[in-house]
Amino acid sequence: MIKNRRILKTGLIFGLLGLVGSLMNFFSSLATGAIPFVNGHLVDIVVIVLTVVGAIYFFKKFVNNDILHLWQGIAVGFWTLVVVINFISLFHYLYLEYIDPSILDKYKAFMQEDLKLKADSLKKEGSYEDAVKKLAGFMIAKPVDVVIHQVVLKFLPFPITIFSIFFASLALRKVEK
Repeated sequence: MIKNRRILKTGLIFGLLGLVGSLMNFFSSLATGAIPFVNGHLVDIVVIVLTVVGAIYFFKKFVNNDILHLWQGIAVGFWTLVVVINFISLFHYLYLEYIDPSILDKYKAFMQEDLKLKADSLKKEGSYEDAVKKLAGFMIAKPVDVVIHQVVLKFLPFPITIFSIFFASLALRKVEK
């Protein structure tokens, strides 16, 4: 029971650290004039993987006296993954809904311009009509829809996070003899 609380605390602490990394990515994108939701999720994925591996290492080294069983590493990794993605998503929602709702309009305008730039190549591929339908759906999107889309983009490389959790747990495991 005590170890489970330590796993939960480690996940929460590193979830907050991952949120800080994501905030730095988000606000650096805004400072450079970019729209964070366009391609900021790629850096967020790297932040998430580093956060998860860091949580597993921290749990082994500082919380569990240099001992790590495979199940502990996987538990810490998955818990940290869930926490950090939820924290980042909550921040995105609060930002879009309350802090700066105008960024959603900028995002929509960017997507319209992007479709115009890619129109010729999409027409050659025969997928222009599908892209227009997707854009029409996106134009009526609310902040919660954008956040859900971002969560999917962060979970899309789920095999990467699964493998990073599993391999970090295997590489760092050290059992009592």
